Amino acid sequence: IYKVEKYIRQCVDSIISQIYSELEIILVDDGSPDSCPEICDEYAENDKRIIVIHQQNKGLIEARKSGLRAATGEYVCFVDGDDWIEPDMYEKIANAIKKYTPDCVITQFYYSYPEREELSSYNLSRDYYSRNDLEKEVFPTMLFKYRFYQFGIYPCCWTKVFKREILENHLFGVDSRIRMGEDAAFTYPCLMACNDLAFIDIPLYHYRQNPLSMTASYDDGLPETYLLAYSSVKNASVKCGVDLSEQLPYYCLYLTNFALRNEIIS
Repeated sequence: IYKVEKYIRQCVDSIISQIYSELEIILVDDGSPDSCPEICDEYAENDKRIIVIHQQNKGLIEARKSGLRAATGEYVCFVDGDDWIEPDMYEKIANAIKKYTPDCVITQFYYSYPEREELSSYNLSRDYYSRNDLEKEVFPTMLFKYRFYQFGIYPCCWTKVFKREILENHLFGVDSRIRMGEDAAFTYPCLMACNDLAFIDIPLYHYRQNPLSMTASYDDGLPETYLLAYSSVKNASVKCGVDLSEQLPYYCLYLTNFALRNEIIS
């Protein structure tokens, strides 16, 4: 949670009003200079499920790490402070977990613009994938699906629920200097470590297209750090024995293109 006072109530309200109520809700205030810290404390006073962490601004990766350190549940999911979720998101996820006990659950999501919403398109078509299915059908197009800028599996972490131990193995080691590809640096390694996966082909998360977000603002530290996420994914693929040799060059080009566009808007 950082500089999202305009959206934070809609975000938290969508979580606390979930049909599935057995949640541990951790709000990480990453040194937000607006009214977000007070709003978080207000919610914690009214809902015993909520834990608030106030910390100096350390960036997105460290905020996610702080939340994970505080989590005690078997499964963990992230929500960004300017987004919101459907009322039955965690009910549907809980049902998938009860049915399959997978290492990961993925849902579809909306790109939410002020005037419209666009549906995501994961390269997944079944409710359940075994490790063999992942290796044959998912990993080969995970980073690149035939067309530049098209992921087979989106890198975003907020529509993926992982077992906590898998996140602990792959998030805590991520370089906190990463300024682009923060989610990819641990979601792809986590996916490659999974033995199975459940998929919910319903959009349950609203990804707000915020013109003031980090991805729309100039980042003067990007030139020195933009390939760190690439290195993280590459190293994990070697460790997990997953061949991404044909996809990694495209991901490198994707990050390089993003870095160039960052310089254009400087």
